[in-house]
Amino acid sequence: MKKALLFTVTACLLAACGQKLSGTYVNQTTDAKLIFESSDKVIYDTGMGKVEVSYKVDGKNLKLISPEGTQIFTLSDDGSIQAPMGLNFKKQ
Repeated sequence: MKKALLFTVTACLLAACGQKLSGTYVNQTTDAKLIFESSDKVIYDTGMGKVEVSYKVDGKNLKLISPEGTQIFTLSDDGSIQAPMGLNFKKQ
């Protein structure tokens, strides 16, 4: 019984650490989009161009990782994503 409980708790903790996102998140003001299509890649569509970058979820931080550097977004409790400069992305 203890081993089963330990296994269940460990699995839940690992799942939380490796959280993956899916679907499309849109900023209503600029029409910019974050399109999560795989477990580690996201397409960032700014409306002036698209770029595919890697991403990683670290707690409440969403890190978009590209050769140019890392941008850190925040995962909000309401399910939206807060980007730098006050942009708010909501899931469609």
